[in-house]
Amino acid sequence: MRQHIVRLTKYGVPSALGFALYDACNKEWSVYHTTSTALKQYALYGVLRLAGAWQLRQLIADAEHGEEVQRRLLGELLQRHQGTLYGRQEGLIGACSLDIFRRTHPITRHEHYLQYIDRIRNGEENVMAPGRPDMLAMTSGTSGSPKLVPHPSEVSKTFFQRGVLTAFGVLNEQFPGSVHELQRSAKLTFNALHRELEGDIHVGSNSASPQSRGFQSMLFAYTSPLAAYNLSTEPDALYAHALCALKDKHLGIIEANFAPLVCMLLDTAMENRRHLVQDLRNGHIWDRRLPEQVPNAELRDAIDATLGGPDGPRAQEVDSLLRRRATASELWPHLRVVMTIDSGSFQPSAARLRELLGDVPIYSPFYAATEGLLGVNIFPQRPFGASTYLLDPGSMFFELLPLRYRAVESPPCDAPIPAWEGKVGEAYEIIVTTRGGLCRYRLGDVVKVVAMFGQMPIVSVEERSLDFLPSLHGERVAGSVFANALASTPLARSIKGAVVVDEPCKLSGARYHVFVEPAVAEAREASAAQSSLDEQRLDEALCQAHEVYASFRSKGAIQPLQLHYVEPGTFAALRLMLAKQTPAEDFPPVAGAQVKVPSVLRGDLAGFLMSAER
Repeated sequence: MRQHIVRLTKYGVPSALGFALYDACNKEWSVYHTTSTALKQYALYGVLRLAGAWQLRQLIADAEHGEEVQRRLLGELLQRHQGTLYGRQEGLIGACSLDIFRRTHPITRHEHYLQYIDRIRNGEENVMAPGRPDMLAMTSGTSGSPKLVPHPSEVSKTFFQRGVLTAFGVLNEQFPGSVHELQRSAKLTFNALHRELEGDIHVGSNSASPQSRGFQSMLFAYTSPLAAYNLSTEPDALYAHALCALKDKHLGIIEANFAPLVCMLLDTAMENRRHLVQDLRNGHIWDRRLPEQVPNAELRDAIDATLGGPDGPRAQEVDSLLRRRATASELWPHLRVVMTIDSGSFQPSAARLRELLGDVPIYSPFYAATEGLLGVNIFPQRPFGASTYLLDPGSMFFELLPLRYRAVESPPCDAPIPAWEGKVGEAYEIIVTTRGGLCRYRLGDVVKVVAMFGQMPIVSVEERSLDFLPSLHGERVAGSVFANALASTPLARSIKGAVVVDEPCKLSGARYHVFVEPAVAEAREASAAQSSLDEQRLDEALCQAHEVYASFRSKGAIQPLQLHYVEPGTFAALRLMLAKQTPAEDFPPVAGAQVKVPSVLRGDLAGFLMSAER
């Protein structure tokens, strides 16, 4: 194949094309590539590198003039509301400046928009934005039942242009080879169900999925075929993604929304070693399963076609590596970077992931939500000690609400400050006005300004504004404090997940009850001494992180926290249960790539964890 390309360069191919062909054949190729797919990736990545470099410069230029860009964007968003139902009913007619907007429009939560979203569901136009949104997007539901947010096409366009392309520019500059070679990426996402409501509008997840516009046209750059993404259950899809990734020794990037998903991929590889090795050896997925246990014969055949037949040498190599629990850098010696969100509540999973990866760096590219793109990480080397994001002045309008108003349901209209007035070292609740029609909306995140870049803040995502552990003695311990404490202990690197269960009538004592699932089979019968040591370390870390908790602990008013170990597979089942917590029966489940496990569980979900205790 490569020799054929080299011969082409010798016989009269025009010089530019000849150089491109010569350059392509001297790059590192994925084992899956054909000449056609390699050249497609070569051409596309060449364009994306140029576009990414331009967009990165544009973001930097916009940040230098952040106030001007933000005021202009707000003016455009307010102008749209001159023709919307929301604008007429909420007093935005004639509002054309920041001063008027701040003086007249209240700070809002999602409940403020329910009547308007109901009208969108019924098929009305020009409700919260001109025309009709492409869909009603479901949030992840971390703080409860998922919410619906209008999602016009402009939100996706902005995310791609100002987010994806900028991140590509960062990869080009900061991670040599990651977008220069012809290696494929293992992209972890799952089938996302959409449903059409009576008003002829779709509802579902706006997270990247096989149904996303342009997704299928990018498959030549991914290790998994479309069939793997179309598998209906998360365990089957993870297995297929793991098999396809292990086949490609020259894997270049692993991509997933959140750090726990990458851990799940690597756990799937470790826990299914025998099955995966046999499938690689025979070139046939689910080779050890009975025919009636195979999810879908057509999908199986498509995955087999991608595997390209038996691969004994790679099977033997993978078997040896998985037996000794090799890191990702050993499984894939040319793996350049893992792209996933590692900040906020994902810090415990990120601590474990770094151990699983070995020498491979993590790049957390975006600060984004269902509502749209908020920021891009232009400093992947973590100079501030954590992943941070430059708020993008051209994506949505930002305000920063001082934390003294955190528990105030209706803060004064003039309480938030514009983003360009943020103070370094201060934490704020972030307020957004979006392209989908949300105005002065409390997104629910607390961010800390770690630096200013031009006139825009660089922020770290600290916590959810209303996420607290259950109060035992009047203390208020934020979920992020617990996550940070857990991430600092060895326990974080040996578990698949941890949740505080709040069931005071069923769990005794004035203490936190933490339910965890051990990650390694050998650790599932942890000794009483090891469990006690883990409890002590986590409790001490929590005391160091929270003075009030430490004070109550020293006085004996709060007892030492207690660890509860659950059966294997419990957190995987919990993810499925969380995905099904939808606002209405006719709504689809939340997409697997979007599911986040909350810090605290109550009610039926807490009961499920308690029933799974060993």
